[in-house]
Amino acid sequence: MIKTHRNIEALISKLCGEDMERSELIKKTSELETKRSLRLQKRHDLVKLLDKAQGKLQLVTASIKTEHQELKDTLKKNLSTSKEHLLKITGEIKLNKKSREETCSKRDLLREKESETLSKKRQTEKDISEKKNEISMLEELVFSHHQSCVIC
Repeated sequence: MIKTHRNIEALISKLCGEDMERSELIKKTSELETKRSLRLQKRHDLVKLLDKAQGKLQLVTASIKTEHQELKDTLKKNLSTSKEHLLKITGEIKLNKKSREETCSKRDLLREKESETLSKKRQTEKDISEKKNEISMLEELVFSHHQSCVIC
């Protein structure tokens, strides 16, 4: 009986030890399951955040592309306008240069004509002066002839 009793006690202590180990295992398993569940929840939350961030990134990228295209269009328009304005100014400069050359040419012609006119005027004045001298001399001759002539 003592042997049986010892066997029973050994069985009871063994069972109690297994129960304690089992409850500890169940407790640890429960803790591990809780930790695993928390990790899975964090992973799920991170995936959601990543999806949101990717969505926002796509929106920002689309916005940047749109703004970039608008800036390119504006730049092309401004460049085209600048080219037109430059061509217009270049044309005006060419016209002004041609007009200035024509004006200078006309001015030179006017100066030549004025010079010719002044030259003719001087010549005419000189001729008039010579004719006056001739007339004066003729008048003196006529006067002297009248004074010396008995017939006149």
